[in-house]
Amino acid sequence: MLTLLRYIIQLILSPQNGWDDIADTNPDPDTLLRKGVYPLLGIAAVTEFLGLIYHQATIAQVLIGAVNVFGSYFVGIFIASLLFDLYLNQITGVEVDKQRSTTLILCGIGMMILFQIIENCLPWSLLIVKFLPLYAILVLSKGCEYLGIPKRKELRFTALEGIAIVAVPLVIYYVIYLLI
Repeated sequence: MLTLLRYIIQLILSPQNGWDDIADTNPDPDTLLRKGVYPLLGIAAVTEFLGLIYHQATIAQVLIGAVNVFGSYFVGIFIASLLFDLYLNQITGVEVDKQRSTTLILCGIGMMILFQIIENCLPWSLLIVKFLPLYAILVLSKGCEYLGIPKRKELRFTALEGIAIVAVPLVIYYVIYLLI
């Protein structure tokens, strides 16, 4: 988990240098998933219990929130992988390395989970925290060179990754939140 957190912090502080470091180390996506994203998901679900203290929520509301956070990002990983498998090569016009695209997805989802943890740990609602997913799109757009995306296709790629990695988990989260 610490390796994934190190990558995410590098990406947040300096996106281009972060992607260069990830390219140099070439991490195994399966290890990042098992030892990084899943524990981070567990921490995000546990931080939902801070709602008992900060917002005087009931135990049922907190449990539903924890399952919602875990489920939306868990499902988001697989939907993002599916969307990348279906559309990435068509949109970019080049054959993209599957391992690198999976690493990009995991780092993006990990960043979104970290933003959710930050939001859960704050005792009040800050508007700036709600806009952090937009920064995640900016950070992910710097991964074009990491994947070898041609310059003329970067905007299409950014739209795909913004939808697949950022929007899909947020839509799932808020739809479930509104239904319950």
